[in-house]
Amino acid sequence: MLSIFFLYCGLNVVACHPRLYGLFELTKVFRGLIVFATAAFYVRSEREMHLFFHALLTAAFAVAIYSSFERYGLHLHRVSGTFIHPNILSQYGCMLAPALLIYGMMSQRVTLRVLYLFGAALAAAQ
Repeated sequence: MLSIFFLYCGLNVVACHPRLYGLFELTKVFRGLIVFATAAFYVRSEREMHLFFHALLTAAFAVAIYSSFERYGLHLHRVSGTFIHPNILSQYGCMLAPALLIYGMMSQRVTLRVLYLFGAALAAAQ
């Protein structure tokens, strides 16, 4: 399905007038396709899934701590976290929050559930 979407995006790039902007977006779709394929080949069992989501939770906490330091320690109005631009931080939070929320709702242990729901709230607040 993703390869069909990539081909559709390629056709749209050919049809658009400033092809440079479309080509930039097409490379982002291609990078996303590579990340998705890598994650799909890596996550084979429930153990790898737990490890993957623990890494996402750790990344969410690290970015939230650094963003809080920028906001309250450095008194920056638009924080960028560990990213180049503040908009990338917001896109990261929009991508990460639903994944952490879903995994938090799936978790059987109460401590993990609370931890993941808190991580989802932190990612959404960024």
